[in-house]
Amino acid sequence: MEVKEAILSRRSVRNFTKKRIDQRTLEEILECAIFAPSAGNGQFWRFICITNERTIEKVLVISPGLYGIP
Repeated sequence: MEVKEAILSRRSVRNFTKKRIDQRTLEEILECAIFAPSAGNGQFWRFICITNERTIEKVLVISPGLYGIP
């Protein structure tokens, strides 16, 4: 894929399901995120993965639009 094609075909997803993903998939996603470029290679990001349903419910109380599900 060429850079221009990647830029023009990118999309933002704002509608999510409550379907869980397996641990291996989650780890692969995080690995890809770690290798993504950052400004000046600063790597100032932090990743927080919440998989506990009760904790997710608590987070949704203060951020109800997080899942993108009305």
